Amino acid sequence: MTGVLDAWLAEKYRSERIFDHGEVYGLFKRRLADEFGGSLERAFEDLAAYADRYLSNPDVREEADASVGLWVTGGPDELISEYKMFGD
Repeated sequence: MTGVLDAWLAEKYRSERIFDHGEVYGLFKRRLADEFGGSLERAFEDLAAYADRYLSNPDVREEADASVGLWVTGGPDELISEYKMFGD
C-alpha cells in the first residue's frame, strides 16, 4: 500500500516526472506555491478531503495505489513513468 500523500500527488500531478518516492516531498513543495498560493491550510484541506475518500473506500484506495505504481517508475533517470510515456 502506498501513502495517502503519494496517491494524492499522483492523482493531481500525473504530468510531473518522478522517479522514486524520495522525490514526493520536493514535488509537494514546488506545487504548493503554484496551486495553493503557498497556503499550507488550503493544501491540507484538499489533502484531507482526498484522504477521507482514500481511507473510507477500498476501491478508491486500490485505484490510487495502482496509479502511484504507474506514476513512480522507481528506475534509472533515463526512464519515464508510464503516464508520461503514453500521454495520459
